[in-house]
Amino acid sequence: WVAARWADPASRALVISGESALSRRLSQGFTEEWKRRGNQIAEESAFTTDPGELGKLRDTLALGAADMVFLALDAKQAKLIRSYLGLSMPIYATSLVHTGSDPLARLELNGVYFTDMPWLLAPDHPAVLSYARPEQASLEFQRFYALGIDAFRIARALVDGPPAAMEFDGATGHLTLESSRTFAREGQ
Repeated sequence: WVAARWADPASRALVISGESALSRRLSQGFTEEWKRRGNQIAEESAFTTDPGELGKLRDTLALGAADMVFLALDAKQAKLIRSYLGLSMPIYATSLVHTGSDPLARLELNGVYFTDMPWLLAPDHPAVLSYARPEQASLEFQRFYALGIDAFRIARALVDGPPAAMEFDGATGHLTLESSRTFAREGQ
């Protein structure tokens, strides 16, 4: 999501992360890239359910210390903290906040920007339509399944040696073979 949002005028981020190792890595990765691009971290905050601390968080945002929020949280945590963040500031997160197609769950995270793969967000996308969907599978399994589809497509293309160039719309996003011989994936 970061590359797609650099054009936004935001430059001072409030970063909220949970206690899990994944949450800490997401927070650290965002913070490093945000600073590398010349922006500032206004404040880093740990996820909490304490009403007093959440009130302080709301006050910090009201004072204008930050002009955007990054949530390194899972869906349950993001839903709990969302109402304290207000409606006037852009809020970004990772695909961990994506809870599937439940309309009530989506309503609780209204206004939160995140990227995810076409497999989950656009089941009518041409790169997704041609593959069977696993029945009753969790979101984690569906993501892994879509990754397998794209990995298989790449492996088939590499059978006769590495191509000079490769680019395609896949189940996990738009994939491009870069000059560094690595694949870049752009989510939806």
